[in-house]
Amino acid sequence: MKVSNTGQLVTHLLRLLVVLLQFVSHTKGVVTYMVSPQNLTSETGKSVSFQCGVSGMSTNERIRFSIIGPKVNATLTCPGQKTTYLPSQSMRAHCETRSSGEVAIWDIAGTSEDDNGTLFLCQVRDLEDRIGFLYVFENAGFYGKLIGYVIGGFLSSLITICVAYILLKRSERIQQCFRSVGGLHDGQTA
Repeated sequence: MKVSNTGQLVTHLLRLLVVLLQFVSHTKGVVTYMVSPQNLTSETGKSVSFQCGVSGMSTNERIRFSIIGPKVNATLTCPGQKTTYLPSQSMRAHCETRSSGEVAIWDIAGTSEDDNGTLFLCQVRDLEDRIGFLYVFENAGFYGKLIGYVIGGFLSSLITICVAYILLKRSERIQQCFRSVGGLHDGQTA
């Protein structure tokens, strides 16, 4: 009787081991977002980066990370796609393989007002789509500085000219120099 119970116990343990191994193999590839595109606000001229990262992907799954905006509509597919440069829009798209999974990245070197409202869409099969928006505002302080520099430059030039005129008017040596240039010397009359 003990032998049959031991045989049944071994059989049950083997079945349990098979079920556990099947469960582990199915849960090992659970695909989840580790980085999602976020809404970003930037002033004009600044650099921004949008990322979409997924862990647990199998070899046949891909990340489709799209940029949709007034200047560009493009899609990056990771893994597999090489770095894409869009020089006219100052953009770069590339894939990175990290220890935690695959990451698709869109880099914008210098934002402009045309980039305002640009949508970044991350899509992975069997996962909910994730989106992020880029909001760009103009730095009003730039114009204040520019106006200040122009006014300061004008006033500096005006002060320099006034000081030079006063110094020239009071200096007898310089006046003699200018009189001799015209061909008349002291004591000569025309």
